[in-house]
Amino acid sequence: MNLDNIDFNSAAYTINLDGSYLHQKDSLWGLYDFGDSPDNPIVPYTFPTRNELILWYFKDMGWNINLYLIHLS
Repeated sequence: MNLDNIDFNSAAYTINLDGSYLHQKDSLWGLYDFGDSPDNPIVPYTFPTRNELILWYFKDMGWNINLYLIHLS
């Protein structure tokens, strides 16, 4: 899959709309839920990049990351 044209900011916004928040701690990325603290992540801080966490989240949820392709004209 070519990731060069993925709009990861829009994908992250969609994750936020789902009630989860991307957060970086000690140079790693994880997720916490709305109403929780970043110190109580639902997905541990194990992802080296934000984009890897986003890709994992979409796969875990069964969502299609390709819907977030940047359409170049």
